[in-house]
Amino acid sequence: MQKISTAFLFTVLATAYSSAQSSHFDANLVHNWNYLDRDLELSAEQFLNKNGFKISLHYFQNTAEQNFNWQDKPRATNFAERLGLGITYLRYMPINESNIELYPYFKLTGFKLRYQTQNETSGLFSEPSSWKFYSGIGLQVKSKLYRRLYLSASADAGARWENDRYRQTDLFNGIATGGSVGLAYRIRG
Repeated sequence: MQKISTAFLFTVLATAYSSAQSSHFDANLVHNWNYLDRDLELSAEQFLNKNGFKISLHYFQNTAEQNFNWQDKPRATNFAERLGLGITYLRYMPINESNIELYPYFKLTGFKLRYQTQNETSGLFSEPSSWKFYSGIGLQVKSKLYRRLYLSASADAGARWENDRYRQTDLFNGIATGGSVGLAYRIRG
């Protein structure tokens, strides 16, 4: 029994050591384009071996152009509506003898925004805030610029969902695409 316990302990320690050797931690600042509009994302990625998770905070930019006869534009009317959250699972795929890294991923992001409609006859109509979600699969590419600084870009496609309390429905709203470009800093790894 003691030999089995020693072998088990040795295996656990060796696995923990190898995981620590092959893990990395990145901080990212990127600009996203998605079906709602544009947002800035501040995120942290933690990897153990080739599996990673990213937690992100999004700042909705409210750049949709306002003019007469526009319909269903997402608009943040206060600071809380400008903030969104995201979680992403990534798989690390290094390319041998290259400064390029590939990361296939699955992500889920959400914003609590309201849609606004404006036309010449009824003026501005604003629905109550509701959650808008996007779940997508895509590919992120990181290219080393200098020491621990990386250029990061991604593209994805997926489904958009809404929890609309105004209409009291949970809706699948179709397929959407997104993309991002920004910088990543490797804190550890």
